Amino acid sequence: KYINDVFQYMVGFFQRRHPLANVEDFKKQIAEEFEEKWAKDEVEGWGKTKEASNEMEADTIEYQPVDLSQYNSWEDLQGLGLNYLKSELKRVGLKTGGRLEERCKRLFLLKGKTIDQVPNKYRAKNFISRDKAKSIATVEYYIKYFYELLRAQIEATREYIEKKLTKTYEEIQAEREEDSDEVVSESEEEEEGQLYNPLKLPLGWDGKPIPYWLYKLHGLNIEYKCEICGNYSYWGPRAFSRHFNEWRHSYGMKCLGIQNTKDFENITLIEDAITLNRKLKKLQQQKSWRPDEEEEFEDKDGHVYNKKTYDDLKRQGLV
Repeated sequence: KYINDVFQYMVGFFQRRHPLANVEDFKKQIAEEFEEKWAKDEVEGWGKTKEASNEMEADTIEYQPVDLSQYNSWEDLQGLGLNYLKSELKRVGLKTGGRLEERCKRLFLLKGKTIDQVPNKYRAKNFISRDKAKSIATVEYYIKYFYELLRAQIEATREYIEKKLTKTYEEIQAEREEDSDEVVSESEEEEEGQLYNPLKLPLGWDGKPIPYWLYKLHGLNIEYKCEICGNYSYWGPRAFSRHFNEWRHSYGMKCLGIQNTKDFENITLIEDAITLNRKLKKLQQQKSWRPDEEEEFEDKDGHVYNKKTYDDLKRQGLV
């Protein structure tokens, strides 16, 4: 449970530190690397050491695993001998001590059962099943991987803690007093920073309200409302004239299906904008080239007609 809590905390910290990173991709990559190393017994801290492998070779060469299905009672196991029983008990994860009778009874408990179904008093203290070992090793491997990703932050935290542990009680108290003094000074500065501004004048470059005469000179006391912008208020003629090229007015014109051009500047009412748009479309149609009325044709006698009239006379056979 402890290593799982550590792993979850490291993942959460990594997500807060790198919100755009895809943690699931990292987990998938780590899982693939772990499975490959686990299959080859190359996981650090969980692989077979030379001594363990030599010991297992010594046991497995001389003694083969016992098939308990061929034995009907624990008495039948007595013929295996003390050394054989000890090797088999060690292999399955049970205690290896005791007399021959005790070892036979202990090994016979596994007939038709798994090691997890055997009472704890018969199990070896340091024995861990393969599945449980793999689950623990998986979490440890994840932790090592995320430690490498967060190495800079972890090292900085460790240095800070070590530096803090070397300080005396008086030094810690002095730091706390300095921090409290800084908080008090900041609060005093905030109180001093609350300027007297009953007219709610705009602030200038120095963070103070601009003079009232300047406020009146720029017409900032005059309110302009634009119905196209959703009855949004603009203070002063400068802000009003500038808003026609800003996103709010352009979006309002787009919602009306009208292109925001210079022709619609200073138009703030929806009805006026729609009327002007219709008028501009009509003028544009009048100025456009109309071949039926403006294209000219001349007959053999020299009479000039427009295209429509010429086509009608031609169909009648008059030209």
